[in-house]
Amino acid sequence: MDKEKRIDEIFNILVQFEEVGLGIKEDDYLSYLDRLYTWYSGYNENIACGIKGLFNLAMEIDHDSVRRMVFHLISLVEKEVE
Repeated sequence: MDKEKRIDEIFNILVQFEEVGLGIKEDDYLSYLDRLYTWYSGYNENIACGIKGLFNLAMEIDHDSVRRMVFHLISLVEKEVE
């Protein structure tokens, strides 16, 4: 999977979080996080750890914290050497 696709997938975490209750169910958001966690746990443990943290906090976390984590994860992807 190319870097841009990984960045888009991670950015979609924030989009889905913002849409919970407006068309996306919380369970769908958590399923998305779980799928990404499973994939990244075999690819990049640092990114997987951040995704798992978001999953564990579910909707107890505020928007700014989700946004900060998403952009941190994107920066990790951008720093990867291809």
